Amino acid sequence: MVVTAVFLRLTSVPAAVSARIENPSWSKRPLIGAALLAACGLAVIASFTHPFTLAANVITAIPLAVMLAAEATRLVRSHGSLATGTVRVAPANWARSFVPWIALSCAVIAFELFNYFELPRRAHPTLSSLSDELTHSHAGRAVLFLAWLALGAVLLRSAPRRDP
Repeated sequence: MVVTAVFLRLTSVPAAVSARIENPSWSKRPLIGAALLAACGLAVIASFTHPFTLAANVITAIPLAVMLAAEATRLVRSHGSLATGTVRVAPANWARSFVPWIALSCAVIAFELFNYFELPRRAHPTLSSLSDELTHSHAGRAVLFLAWLALGAVLLRSAPRRDP
């Protein structure tokens, strides 16, 4: 608590924010629990769909629509009303934003190409052939769907924030 108070004085954060940091709100816990329960239910439903069907596309679109609505709501609240034209956009730091993703993408592509062209094929599986073992069962598909949802939540939470 002392470290938080010193940090807040050094960064000149208003007292209202410091009170929020020292006394975390419990009001979000039911919302988080409901979101986790909904994610698990959605993962179970998704595990019974077949790839590239309308049902699979709809199940996949639901979390995307929720994420877009949540992010749009957050942006409107933190940057002002869209109707009045008072939206403030922070300049992005492109090197910090994209270099890790480019490096990760290059590593995955290199892994895939190496394993694809290496012989014998059975000794060098690609990511898709490794995931085939997981996607044969409903539980495996549900776990992969939950992992996809968790990755989306991590990416959404790690997005730069400029809340007032």
